Amino acid sequence: MKHILLFLSLSIFSFNVFSQCTEPVVESWHFTNPGNVNIAFNAQEDTEAYQFIFSALYTNSGPMPGTATATFGGTATAGINEVSINPTQILDFTVTAARYFYKVSLLTSCGDDLWSDTVNFYVSPYSMRNNPGFQCAENQYSPISILPDTGGDPFLFTFEVEQETAPDLISNLGILVDIGHTFNGDLSMSLISPSGTEVDLINHPNVLAGSSGLSMFFADNGADLNPQNQLGIFAPAQPLSVLNGESPVGTWTLSVIDNLEDNYGLLYGVCLNFDYTPCAASVSGLTYFDLNGNGLKGQDEPVFPYAHIHDATSGGDIYSDSQGMYYGCLSQNNNVLQLSNLPEYYTISPSSVTPIIPLGGYKQNVNFGVVPQPDMIDLEIKIWQSEPVLVGQTGKFVVEYKNVGTVCTQGAAFEIELNESLTITNIDMADVIITGNTATISSSENICPYQSQDFEISFIANSGLSNGDVLHSDVSITGLAFGLIEQSFSNNSATLQSAVTNDTDLNFKTVSTDTITSWFVISDEPIDYLIRFQNTSPESIQQMHIVDALDENLDLSTFKIESVSHPMLIEQEGNLFTFTFNDIALPASANDEEGSRGFLRYSAQPKSTIAAGAIIENTASLFFGALPGMQVNMVTTILIESTGLDKYDFNASVYPNPASTQIEVLAPANAKIAAVVVYDISGKRIESFHTGNSERFIIDVSVYDAGAYILRFESGKLIAPLLWIKE
Repeated sequence: MKHILLFLSLSIFSFNVFSQCTEPVVESWHFTNPGNVNIAFNAQEDTEAYQFIFSALYTNSGPMPGTATATFGGTATAGINEVSINPTQILDFTVTAARYFYKVSLLTSCGDDLWSDTVNFYVSPYSMRNNPGFQCAENQYSPISILPDTGGDPFLFTFEVEQETAPDLISNLGILVDIGHTFNGDLSMSLISPSGTEVDLINHPNVLAGSSGLSMFFADNGADLNPQNQLGIFAPAQPLSVLNGESPVGTWTLSVIDNLEDNYGLLYGVCLNFDYTPCAASVSGLTYFDLNGNGLKGQDEPVFPYAHIHDATSGGDIYSDSQGMYYGCLSQNNNVLQLSNLPEYYTISPSSVTPIIPLGGYKQNVNFGVVPQPDMIDLEIKIWQSEPVLVGQTGKFVVEYKNVGTVCTQGAAFEIELNESLTITNIDMADVIITGNTATISSSENICPYQSQDFEISFIANSGLSNGDVLHSDVSITGLAFGLIEQSFSNNSATLQSAVTNDTDLNFKTVSTDTITSWFVISDEPIDYLIRFQNTSPESIQQMHIVDALDENLDLSTFKIESVSHPMLIEQEGNLFTFTFNDIALPASANDEEGSRGFLRYSAQPKSTIAAGAIIENTASLFFGALPGMQVNMVTTILIESTGLDKYDFNASVYPNPASTQIEVLAPANAKIAAVVVYDISGKRIESFHTGNSERFIIDVSVYDAGAYILRFESGKLIAPLLWIKE
């Protein structure tokens, strides 16, 4: 996207149109507030500049509506251009309309004083079309026509509906009408179908009184007309259902009558919708860090991306985007909104917001600012897998440390201890000392609240490893510069569990742990998930999405985005999450191997009611552009009871896991196993095997019932019990 600097001229722009430049296409427009409209347009090849001419209706200016006009211009390039304009500077004290519309003319230049044809459209902060959730479908029209002020003569606007844009028969019809008028009480309106059936939308008993400007979606389940509000969903004077069963194809007519003289207006837009129900109420706003606690977003205050806003009334969920902006379609007009993922050491007041929105209305600037508690020092560290661990080959882990406190810190020390079968070859940080599978790091980076830094650990895996080996690697924060003491040390260490594989696919999913205990649950510890993806198609892709159904044993109110490689949007329906990456521009791996990759990390806590033996399963489906979906591997976590031993020196491994017919048990390096005892998840002993101090052996599990089992080992070493799942 290209952001463009503007210049303003308060005189009417004059130009010669030779139609030698291809006209632009208006992609979208949106008022963030009455004083700012964002417009996106697609300019054609060789475009160098653009001109916007805004015209606003004035009142008391003579027999025809007076207008004030301003021209805005700037440079443009081929492709999508985005501009922000404040059109209110052309309004002055003569404006009496509480709601007003602008006619906009757009043209572009391709040099040498050559200009495109003019593209005309209209915009308004008071139109339902300013609501991002309102859909006009394909049957939308912009007449921008002056209504005759002759005291009763109808203005007839006709428009065609084609078979391709309509159902076979009419049902659940709705119509949006946008009118800028200085006295709405003068108006009456009716809709005439292609079959000639006329339905009154507004009679003329002065029902809208002295209000000005209207944007009304007429539907049979709408609210009653009233002079206090003219934006939203309203019931017509006669039911539109009388048209049910008629053919929608043909010429429609909207009749608008200005019944009295001396007040003026224009019909700006009409939108005919079939089988469509708009949002009962819509809301948008910003989530941000309110560092000074004044309730306003300051220029230097960062946004709070991917904030989780819960609708306590309907049970719905809304998420802000990477820029802290959110939009929600609510199921009713009085909903209680709460911020679910309030960061530790931050407060919010009030704790909930109840925006009062009329039926079909749109409430903007419902903002959530989180306020820091003073002087809280806390760093958090995480480690995750960026590439598969392959026998005898190189791989990479990523470490992220984040300031989750409320004050900036400068410098920290770290220790790295990978599994002894992994030899560190490089860490992309300064002041690093590497010794085999361990390393120490000193960083002097200044990191402020909710900023993060990450670094890669490159390693080579031992050639003696086997598929299915489970490796554990640890990272920790060992201290802060200047002797600063943290508020909490519980997040100063992290363990990565990774499995050795022979699969080189970079589309995979991992989980932070395959077993948890009741202590993990009552401590409110989260389970971390990582989804890695790579575009292996021959072409770059511009859009992708991930669909992920979270397990019923996860508490969705604790869902939180940890980090993500590219900006995305989040939608949630029940336990089904869709992560959409628009304009991701992910190149093909054959052209840019590193650039073709991406990732998503999120976390959620187990439900407090989870029972022993419960298995938390999770997978995801990846959709690259229009290509068929790709399902990644399943990951599992099981709740087990404590075995009575908290620390073990060695870890065995089992492969495959889950298994259906047999499993291969692998002893840890420099250890042998004398016997294996199999328990079910309740602790009942199932079977035992004497293995004769073996390093690896096979167990037939074909007769076992499906479920989770625990293997305990007899050996001269302390070997941790191991969980496996029978399919």
